[in-house]
Amino acid sequence: MSESEGTDIIPAPSSIVRAPSEITTVNSSLAKSAIPSADKLAKVTYWKLDLDTILDGLIPDPLPESSGKDNAIHHLNIIIFGKPNTGKCLTGDDVVPTTDGSIVRVDNLHPGLEVFSVDENFRLVKDKIVAVASNGVKDVFRVKLSDGRQIKLTSNHPLLTAYGWKQLSDLHEGMPVAVPRFLPVQGKHLNHDAAKVLGYLIAEEGLTGITPRFTNADQTIIVDMGRALAPFGLQLSEPIQQINYNVVQIKPGQPFRTDDPRHQPYGYYKRFADEFGLQRVDSRGKRIPQPVLRADNESLAVFLSALFAGDGWVDMRGNIGYGTISPVLAHQVQHCLLRFGILSKLRRGVRALAWDRERRIVSYEVWVPLEYRQKFEQHIALPERKVLEGADAVSQHEPRQVRRWSQDDFPLPIAYLGSGRDRPGAWSGGAYASMKEAQEFARKYERPYTLKIAEGECFWPRIRSIEYVGPAQTFDVQVEKTGNLVVNDIFVHNTTLSESIAQALAKRYGQENVKAL
Repeated sequence: MSESEGTDIIPAPSSIVRAPSEITTVNSSLAKSAIPSADKLAKVTYWKLDLDTILDGLIPDPLPESSGKDNAIHHLNIIIFGKPNTGKCLTGDDVVPTTDGSIVRVDNLHPGLEVFSVDENFRLVKDKIVAVASNGVKDVFRVKLSDGRQIKLTSNHPLLTAYGWKQLSDLHEGMPVAVPRFLPVQGKHLNHDAAKVLGYLIAEEGLTGITPRFTNADQTIIVDMGRALAPFGLQLSEPIQQINYNVVQIKPGQPFRTDDPRHQPYGYYKRFADEFGLQRVDSRGKRIPQPVLRADNESLAVFLSALFAGDGWVDMRGNIGYGTISPVLAHQVQHCLLRFGILSKLRRGVRALAWDRERRIVSYEVWVPLEYRQKFEQHIALPERKVLEGADAVSQHEPRQVRRWSQDDFPLPIAYLGSGRDRPGAWSGGAYASMKEAQEFARKYERPYTLKIAEGECFWPRIRSIEYVGPAQTFDVQVEKTGNLVVNDIFVHNTTLSESIAQALAKRYGQENVKAL
């Protein structure tokens, strides 16, 4: 078939089932009755309710005999001919959390990485990447959720809803989509003094100068920072302008100039920065080093405690906040809180500059609502600073929105709960019940699908906006078993159509070695 022909999927006889004993070609009339249109097949996704109906047109019934027992198909190959580059794609700068804590860009993924995904019971499971392929330049859209998570996708890429996997082109603002409630990372121990120093440095230090500088007026934090620096042969200098301190070596006691090769033999700070991945960047370029992301939760909690002590606060209503002008750092903080099952909201705000009250600067704020304060205090620690009124306050602060998004709503409207149906119909808006109310309702009226969602491990923020971004380099990612993975802390569908069909056949007929060609 040439690319000029205007169809994505050719009806059989190009759909072929091969068994060891024979090759069966599905005739055109059978395929056309099972697949009314190329568009319908293009929308096939794993666990989709009508998948079996479509697949019944691809293979004969009963199945052809093979050399094995019980009339089983031991090696089933599915060949789908179609227009190239019709996969569902992600952009290269989207990121995937792995089970060891690393955050990997999509364009750096490779087979063998273990990632998170969701099963048919809406529970978090682990899976492995088996293939990654560049899929050319395509138009992509940015999806923003009510809790601040966002992702860039092609229009045909499915997200998980309570109605099943739905293509982005079929989604609307206000529709809830599934994201993980927590991420059970199995990290490695990180030296707690190092974790604390890194948290303080990222929060309070100027990392662009030739001498690292730490800025803080809280004597408790200054003493704590000095104690944590000592094991690395470092200390804080005498204060400069009361609140600024240079990070210096205990011996020979001079600031280490990171760009001066003469200081390499005793460059303790350089050695520390290299070992723990601390980069020389400005405030907008700050991010959490990979050794911290790969740390166990105890070590990560030490880092976050220092980070929030430097740039965090508790407002008068009890909500916990963290502010930075680095969007990457803000998203990473939100991601790290998921490790402890702490849900948060990331929002774009405006605040006054400390040295010029008349100037405003765009900042990114991570808000932990009051209902997660106890969990935050249990695992991390509450920052002591309060948000002040006036010039120090975050402008355009919206506490009602902070509370509203965090309500644990069931992702189907109340009208569905009262409809008498276990499976939902077409999406419609309306009021939503809480998860607790949905659980009680499902148990009382024996609604298994409702109970599966209500007891699942998904949180359901709503789509806030869908914006066209433009053309971008895209990638296909394929996982081994579940047909989906977590990208930017959002569940997205496995991006290979043919492999999804093969996986569905394998699941249906109990085979382990079904492959798509």
